[in-house]
Amino acid sequence: MSTGTEAGYENAGSERIDIFREVTVVLTFVRGGPRVLIVRARSGEWDEFLQERLQAIPYSTRDALDIAGEGQTVFLCTGGEGRLRRSRVYFSPIQADDLLCRVLNEKPTVVDRIIPVPRMIVFRYFGDYRKIFDQMLMEFQGVRGKLRHVMRKSSDLGAAVCFTDQSLNRPLRVSDFEDDVLYVRQPFESIFTILRNRGLDYFNEGLAQKEWNDVEIRMYDMEGLYDLHIRRMRIVMNALEAGLILGEGWGKDYAHILMPVRVYRIRILTFLSPEELKRIVMGLEYASNGDRFLDLDLYANKKKIGWGDVMKERRGNRQTVGMERQKDLVSMLIPSEWSRLLEIENEIRARSTSANRREES
Repeated sequence: MSTGTEAGYENAGSERIDIFREVTVVLTFVRGGPRVLIVRARSGEWDEFLQERLQAIPYSTRDALDIAGEGQTVFLCTGGEGRLRRSRVYFSPIQADDLLCRVLNEKPTVVDRIIPVPRMIVFRYFGDYRKIFDQMLMEFQGVRGKLRHVMRKSSDLGAAVCFTDQSLNRPLRVSDFEDDVLYVRQPFESIFTILRNRGLDYFNEGLAQKEWNDVEIRMYDMEGLYDLHIRRMRIVMNALEAGLILGEGWGKDYAHILMPVRVYRIRILTFLSPEELKRIVMGLEYASNGDRFLDLDLYANKKKIGWGDVMKERRGNRQTVGMERQKDLVSMLIPSEWSRLLEIENEIRARSTSANRREES
């Protein structure tokens, strides 16, 4: 749409759309993992209690860790000999504190011993995780290891720091983690607090020579359904945690020389390159049927990043490229997020159809 002329902000004041207040994205650099407990108990009665009273489901160790989220519980159940290789594995969505209270209150004689293993901490990186790992290794005087080995340590002291380049606000699988795990023999709470307070510092360590980019997205919709399109933008930005919204408001852009149009401007601070973010927003310009129902221009350092700038090879027209980018975007989202985008798309169609009918009548 734009010829590249720099847009000017308008004093929108009361015209600001309330839904935009929900756009702000908070980047999450660290979160906890599931709690893993080794339980020595009489197998028959204990397993029955797990499934009937603690909502536990049997899985393999790998599958249980894949399914379990932050605060949920994985049991490694052994007989009297305590051999982990022969352990029976259960997952429960209930937090460990609540589970242990139920065990003590209802079945205290069934369990011989409960042994906690080091608690998991997940740290997100972008770039080179080894630089972050080495920095933490030196500062915390930790030990390099593998997750399967750290999970065999029977100690309530210590934490296993895992590294992933995936967004932390979604389910993560063991395959999303790097092979290297940092074992720190210090209280979980103190390590977690340090990583949370210094998360941005460690994250920047992994960027190496890369820098954060201050970019601007200019949104134009001839139907004027900005509230719905910004909801779609919010879903994607929150899902990918690709940056921080620094500001937004109404402005002007120029479809042609001396032909100003009103646009909504969103300023984003992102660790992605402008080209990478352009690929993402291109997927939002098109409906699932291939119709282009939104114009999103992206600027970095006052320079427009065009669709041709993100293509190594020109394959087809702009629509073809846009639909390819949408497929890429879908692969980055979990099914529930894509379903929400489709629901809003249907609402856009319904409101557009209603507006057209009113004009015709």
